[in-house]
Order: sequence, then structure tokens, then C-alpha cells
Amino acid sequence: MDDILNDLEQRLNITIKSEDITNYTDGASDAKVFSINEKYLVKVVDDLTLRSQIAFLEFYKGIAGLQRVITYNKELKYICFEFIKGKKIKEVKEVKDTDIIKQIKNIVKQYKKYDDNAYGYLYDNEGKSWVEFLEDEINYAKPKLKDYDVETSILDKCLQTISKYNVEKYLIHGDLGTHNFLFDDNGKIMIIDPMPVVGDWLYDFYYAVLSSKKIFMNTEMDSIIQAFDVDYTYQISLFTIVLFIRLSRAYVYDKENFETYLNAYMQICQRN
Repeated sequence: MDDILNDLEQRLNITIKSEDITNYTDGASDAKVFSINEKYLVKVVDDLTLRSQIAFLEFYKGIAGLQRVITYNKELKYICFEFIKGKKIKEVKEVKDTDIIKQIKNIVKQYKKYDDNAYGYLYDNEGKSWVEFLEDEINYAKPKLKDYDVETSILDKCLQTISKYNVEKYLIHGDLGTHNFLFDDNGKIMIIDPMPVVGDWLYDFYYAVLSSKKIFMNTEMDSIIQAFDVDYTYQISLFTIVLFIRLSRAYVYDKENFETYLNAYMQICQRN
């Protein structure tokens, strides 16, 4: 820790006192996170996270609403961001769900094609196809739901459907949930903590909308599925998979809303 603080003092040309530092927990990850005078936010992460987050934020450098990287040190494995002040979604009352969805749509519309030889988590994709990445995410989710008799054969059908499509590669956030949103005083979304994935931008859109029970339940399901001019068969297949992934996340992190997602999943399975 002393090495990091000394390095930051030199890079930022500041003096850091113990009272300047505020430590945070970082959700489900093991990253060490602290701020310096609410001006800088520093994350000490593993090598893969450091390389992929820097690649994502530099690839989209200049896009409003993303964390700005101030400096980083690959040897000491930290990234220093500009500190973002904002409210979490549960603290925001004045922003309409329709406005949030509109902002999410505008975010994914800014995604750009990415030249990579595979799909999946950036620098950790081992030559995977888009279907193989989705299958991995499904297999990671299934054990979490072992205590429930959840229909999963429909997911194989969805994967077979998706395999028929030529999905273009985009660099997407990968964890674009409302838990990674902050809202400024004007209700504008600011995005933190990318887990970059090479894949379909539509995945991020579904993931974001489904991450909030309030937004999801206050929106017609078909208007979510068909929010963009994309082939419907592909849309409903991908939506079903992302909903299943969200269902497993709800069981672990959002149990009070688990039944809501389970009922939605059962409903969408009947339509496939």
C-alpha cells in the first residue's frame, strides 16, 4: 500500500495524508478501493482486470458518462480514476424509468466494432465463439439454481438459434447493470466498473434493463425484447438467456426479488 501511495504522490504531484483516504468495499469483488479527498478513486486489482478495464476505457475515451482514467501502474496493479460523485439508482426518485431506458439505449448505440479473434471476456476468451461464451455464462449460472426446478432445456434451443446468426464483434461493458450506474444531479447516467466483453451490444442492453426489478416490471416485456430493429427470433433467444443469467444473480444478490424474475423467466419460456 505504501508503494502505491508513494507512486501516486509522484504521478499526481500531491501529498497524501492518512486523513485524505476513504476506504470502500467493492461489491462482490476482491478489489481494494479507496478515494483521495473525493478527487481521485483508486482501485487495486488483478492483472487481467487492470488490462481489460484500461483497454475498454481507452477504447471509448471521450464518451460522456464513463470513468476517466487519470493514471495507472501495471507493476503495482492499480488504476487511478477521476472521482465521480453521484447517486445510486435506489436514491434517485425523480428520473423516470422510460428516461433511464432511453439513456441505456443511447449508451449501447455508441459501442464500436472491435477487432478480436474471439468472443467473450477481453483477454480471457481462449478463442471462443459467441455461443460458447453464452453457454459458459449459462453453465456458471445453473449451479446457483440447483435448489429450484428451473426449466433449462429451452436454453439449448436458444443457443442453437443464436448459432445460426453472424454476430458482429463489439467491445461492450459486460456488467452493465444498474449496480454500476451513478446518477448526477441532472439524472444523467455515469457508468463504472466495466468487465469488458467482446460480443453483441444487445447483450448489454438486456442485462442493464433486467438488472433493475423496478425498470423491468414497469416496462412491457415486448418493448424490451424488440427495442431495436433486430431479427425477433434472435432477440427473444438472447433475451431468454440473459434473463436466466439475471435470475441466477438475483438468487445470490437480490433474493427479495427472485420470485419476480422466476415468474418472468417461466413466462418467457412458454413463448419460446
